[in-house]
Amino acid sequence: MGFADWFVFKSAKQREKEEKLYARWAFPYGTAQREKLTYLMGALMPKENPQAAMAVFLMGREAYLGAYDEDPEEIQSRQESQKIEALDRLLDRQLFGKFRKLQPYYKVLILADAEVDENLNYPSVEELRRRAEELKKK
Repeated sequence: MGFADWFVFKSAKQREKEEKLYARWAFPYGTAQREKLTYLMGALMPKENPQAAMAVFLMGREAYLGAYDEDPEEIQSRQESQKIEALDRLLDRQLFGKFRKLQPYYKVLILADAEVDENLNYPSVEELRRRAEELKKK
């Protein structure tokens, strides 16, 4: 939400509709997906505040996949390299100082989430951790 959005007044019905659209975008497979992601974040980054971790995850997801209200054709036209660059820029802006070391963990989780289907077969915590460690070396 940008500064200009502060001055846009919406009815309760409009806000509710947008919240539902966002929730469907954020967790297309519902509560089970949200719970699985919360578990994985806690296992990968146990010292992180769960609400802050989810916020960074969702911002990263938006950078990688596109916003819930973005033009679908524009999203489809983005190449994988552009999506990765957008994700890396977002993580650089959000995670600095002592939090920079968490960037690979968020990145592997966001990429894994982009591949998951309704079965919610995420890689194991050990596999995600291994992938994050590989990214750290690069």
